[in-house]
Amino acid sequence: MGARQTLRLIALFCLGLSVPATSNQAFSQTSSSEAIDLIRAETADTISFQEKVAFISPTGEEITSSIGTYRVEPVGPSALRLVPFEGKEPIVINAKPTRHDEDLPFPVALIAVDDEYLIHVVLLLPEHKGLEAIGFSSRGRYRGLPELLSAAQLHEVFGQKKATRAPQSPP
Repeated sequence: MGARQTLRLIALFCLGLSVPATSNQAFSQTSSSEAIDLIRAETADTISFQEKVAFISPTGEEITSSIGTYRVEPVGPSALRLVPFEGKEPIVINAKPTRHDEDLPFPVALIAVDDEYLIHVVLLLPEHKGLEAIGFSSRGRYRGLPELLSAAQLHEVFGQKKATRAPQSPP
């Protein structure tokens, strides 16, 4: 191989190395932004219980969640699945359809305690739809039919979750 061919090979090899390096820099810049969006999406659909909460299953039985963190998933038009992070069995709870005013690209799970100490688990879905399940802890029980949270209450709870999940800016 002549000196000229060797130089071409070295130049092509170096060019080959610099292209991935440049694209890796671009990839890491977009990946960082995409990673933050992914983390937001991943934490957006989770809730945590600080105490055991009893719900009604779709079959009408009382079912109790454990203390811990759960991913909230829709199950058809009238149920939510709570998937525990601790590897235990998921539970399916009865839910009612609801509406909200938030513009969301992905589902967001909320938890709220009302004046009667009822626990509201809400999954806000895109297109202003959602599902809401109402449970009770040892501090409260409902008599009759409990009311779903209003759009204004959902907006307030959503704002609180957004504030606690906001990324910290560097010093």
